[in-house]
Amino acid sequence: RNEDLAPEVTQQIKFERLERLKIIVGGDKDENLLWKLTDMIDLSTVADLHIVMGTPTRTWYADDPPLEYGKPAKFLNSIFIFPKDRRKETGRIFKFPNVETLHLHLREEKQDIPFDKLFRAAPRVRDLSLELPHCVEPDVSQTFLLCKDLREVRLTNCTTFSAEEVLNFFRKRSEEGGSEIANIHRVEFE
Repeated sequence: RNEDLAPEVTQQIKFERLERLKIIVGGDKDENLLWKLTDMIDLSTVADLHIVMGTPTRTWYADDPPLEYGKPAKFLNSIFIFPKDRRKETGRIFKFPNVETLHLHLREEKQDIPFDKLFRAAPRVRDLSLELPHCVEPDVSQTFLLCKDLREVRLTNCTTFSAEEVLNFFRKRSEEGGSEIANIHRVEFE
């Protein structure tokens, strides 16, 4: 998705008390609709963001097809890209400037995830929970550097994440004496 091809710019709707946002996407939905919906809402008040993507559950229609390869990346780009003209209009550079808790649960296997866009859009993430079965792992040496406020990291069913790569991230932060590692007080692997 090209961030210059922004949805029609209109005044964003501001929900003054919107602190939690849960987005559930499944089947063959149009990522452009998702992009327009997330662009029309001022998401600066959201502190807890929960995203679930995947095949049907009891809340979706039984005939929803499984997600095609690349569809989760399109959905996530639609959610996290913050168009240039919207940044100029709002005076913000991040789409989710106050998200501290981020849960990403993908029910489809073997998908690429645009981690760089995700963490750039939500730079204050403190509690990170990823459930990404057989998905390509982030380049933790680069991507997690964007998360300077991490306190808790939970990796569930991240079966293709390299244990060595993840541990090297923590080891490297520790050796450098960075504050990123000093603030982490909980790490879970399931």
